[in-house]
Amino acid sequence: MKKIAWDRNPKINWWLENDPVRFYHNITLSNLPIVSKEGIKAATSGPEAGNVSLFLEPNSAIVKKEDQAILIVDLPLRWMFSHMSRRMDGEKNRLTNKDQYEKWTRTDHEYYKGSMLRIRNLVPRRFIVGFTVVK
Repeated sequence: MKKIAWDRNPKINWWLENDPVRFYHNITLSNLPIVSKEGIKAATSGPEAGNVSLFLEPNSAIVKKEDQAILIVDLPLRWMFSHMSRRMDGEKNRLTNKDQYEKWTRTDHEYYKGSMLRIRNLVPRRFIVGFTVVK
């Protein structure tokens, strides 16, 4: 899997105009070989059971632990819409209201902070572009 330089402030623009849409997912470095072969599998228990959580900006994917990598995932819009969970929780207005985004005057990563989509069951390996390690 390709290692990509950390970019804490990527230009995202209005996320639904990107195809593919870039997402971020945290894993431990020790799980990279498994994910390289099998993709990102859904949680089997807890509140995210059956879903893979993907963030729209990289900082939200950071979990303060050692041995962490952030996977970079590019999902084609059509595939994303046919596999995403409809549960958007608090992100719904932020992710569906382009006028709100266009009025935003700060950085994209601040606008999308904490915004997460859930993909049912599995994100196939073919959509994983690479990984980065937070410095």
